[in-house]
Amino acid sequence: MSDKEQRARKAQHELDITAEAVEKLKGFWIAEAVTAASEGRQSDAHNLLLKINALETIRMMVRTPIDDWTVEKALAEAKTPTT
Repeated sequence: MSDKEQRARKAQHELDITAEAVEKLKGFWIAEAVTAASEGRQSDAHNLLLKINALETIRMMVRTPIDDWTVEKALAEAKTPTT
């Protein structure tokens, strides 16, 4: 197993085990943002939405090795002659 494949597998595992917690945290922050906005605390609501964006950015970065491995694997398969 190549280093890229190992990194992709680890990244997928990380995404899988944190998925439920991430969804719960995002739901909590959304509810808090709605409450803050309805109470006129726009800056607090905005900060909570920025936290959600940051969390999604981190998950996207963790997904990068998976995408890299997927592309590399597809290229290798495309180069393999079929008979």
